[in-house]
Amino acid sequence: KEKAEQEEYEQWKDLISVENEGDQEAELQEESQGLLNEFIDYIKEHKVVVLEELAAEFKIRTEDVVSRVQALERMGSVSGVFDDRGKFIYVSREEVSRNSSLR
Repeated sequence: KEKAEQEEYEQWKDLISVENEGDQEAELQEESQGLLNEFIDYIKEHKVVVLEELAAEFKIRTEDVVSRVQALERMGSVSGVFDDRGKFIYVSREEVSRNSSLR
C-alpha cells in the first residue's frame, strides 16, 4: 500500500508546479511603496493640502490621513504644520533652515 501511494505521489508531483512563488507579496510591497511615494509627492507638490481632499484623493478617511502625515513627520519624510481649518502646510527642510538663519 505504501509503495502504491509513493508511486501515485511521483506521478502527481511532476504534474503540479509552483510558479511565481512570492511574487504576489513582492508586488503588494512595491504597490504600497508606490502609494506612499505618491502620498508624499502629493503633499510636497501642493504645499498647502486640505486634509479632506487628500483623503478623497487616496480613498482613505481624513483621520487616517492625519495619522499618516504625523507618522511621516516622525520619520522625517515630510515636515510642516497642521492648521485649525483642516489643512497641512508642507515646509521643506531647506525652507526651515533658510528661515531659521534669518533670525
